[in-house]
Amino acid sequence: MNFKEGMRRVALLVGALGIILGCFASYVVLRDAQRALVRYKEFDLLTKSDAVQQERNSWALTLRYTPDKAIEAFRKLPENRQRDVFGGLAQDERADLVAKLKCEPLLPGSPSTPATLENLSHVDPYAEYQHAKDDPYACMAEETDPPTSAVNKGGIRAIHWSRVLSVESIETEDGQYLFPTQAPSAWEYLWVVLFPVLGFFVPWGAIRAIGWVASGFVKSTT
Repeated sequence: MNFKEGMRRVALLVGALGIILGCFASYVVLRDAQRALVRYKEFDLLTKSDAVQQERNSWALTLRYTPDKAIEAFRKLPENRQRDVFGGLAQDERADLVAKLKCEPLLPGSPSTPATLENLSHVDPYAEYQHAKDDPYACMAEETDPPTSAVNKGGIRAIHWSRVLSVESIETEDGQYLFPTQAPSAWEYLWVVLFPVLGFFVPWGAIRAIGWVASGFVKSTT
């Protein structure tokens, strides 16, 4: 009887210690999950901000790194908007745009390439590249890393891009670097609840099982 009572008390004591360790583990998991959630929300908020979207959709970047999407979007613009965009480009960017217009496949319903070039000629009628030979390699995306975009507004100092113009990191105006962070999963919060429960029942059950086995040997020797 004393042996059983002793093992029961040991199991309860070890279970209580397990609860303490489980609570500590829950605290660590919850702390890390909350920090990850804050980083996720902060990065997500900035990547969806107007400052980032304007930089990502800038023609200087999209023409070089996502040319198929850029030309598709350009062809869908009204003629006056096409002229505005074309007029805002540097001379080499205009040449690049024209070369890409000539090599990108024409989508159904889009104006013909000669018609688009005729419209753009109202902005730059004497440009030699209007009549340049087709370059089949013009529509290939740049293989070099995109330049860092200096923003200096909306809490953002600079944006670092990947080659497909997704945001790799953001430098904030206070000097912090934010990186893409996974949002905490529901499992992480579930572990917060389970750790104290498991912390008690796992060692408690183990001690009880050991006591049950040991009690059989004690009885057999008496």
